[in-house]
Amino acid sequence: MSTYHYLSLHQAWQTNQKLIHIYGVITRVDIPRPCNRGTDYKQRVWVTDQSAREINFGSGTHAEDEQNPNGSTNETKDVMIMFFGDRDVLLTNTKEGDIIRIHRLEKGEWQKRPQFVAKIGIIRGGSAAGGVARCHFALFRGFSENVNDDPLQEEPYQTSSAKYTFNVTDRQNVKRMREFIGQSSFREAALDNPFTVPVSHILQNDPKKINNADQYDLHCQVLEVKVFGDGRVILVVWDGSDNKPFPPELTNNGGGGKDEGQTQAG
Repeated sequence: MSTYHYLSLHQAWQTNQKLIHIYGVITRVDIPRPCNRGTDYKQRVWVTDQSAREINFGSGTHAEDEQNPNGSTNETKDVMIMFFGDRDVLLTNTKEGDIIRIHRLEKGEWQKRPQFVAKIGIIRGGSAAGGVARCHFALFRGFSENVNDDPLQEEPYQTSSAKYTFNVTDRQNVKRMREFIGQSSFREAALDNPFTVPVSHILQNDPKKINNADQYDLHCQVLEVKVFGDGRVILVVWDGSDNKPFPPELTNNGGGGKDEGQTQAG
């Protein structure tokens, strides 16, 4: 049976090793999207652990995943991992607070900073085309949404391989991560991520997509739904971020002057 030495995220950030093994708690996960080239899909996953705050990205090197909605940079909270593979082998039914174990995660460099890449399943291109990637992951539930739910199972709910190891060390790691999830530090890491951003931040603070962000998560009110014959659907939405709040004595139905004129952003 293989024995794996797991690194904390802080250790993973500093090590010179090219293949590493980690445990982490997911703070955010994107849906799989087609790569610009080839047939693979890509999926961004952000993870944190007890050591993440110790990581020093360096000034001026924060990417969009370390940028908060008001444009200022936070202390390091989590690390992004880029997954590649067929869509059906990437992370599914995954939510914030889940625990992930990754074996043979590749560490490289991009824009003068570490980059973590997880290639899953069949390799489609390059000299190793047709082979199977050696990187594997396992996903565990990190917490129960309802106090009346059955106890969390120890075994993973999704794995990238039908054959996987799970021993005493893994049980201890999963237990440790679940204890971490119950602490305020994990909740802060999740809340500090721009999982949802104000519409005005997209339109005003990042008009030229300087953060290379082309997709955003929003919480907003749907004002109108426009359906076109070619199948396109446009939602006209508003979240209140482009206007000051109304004074208590005013409502949408009367008075207001300039403060009542609210723009709409789609």
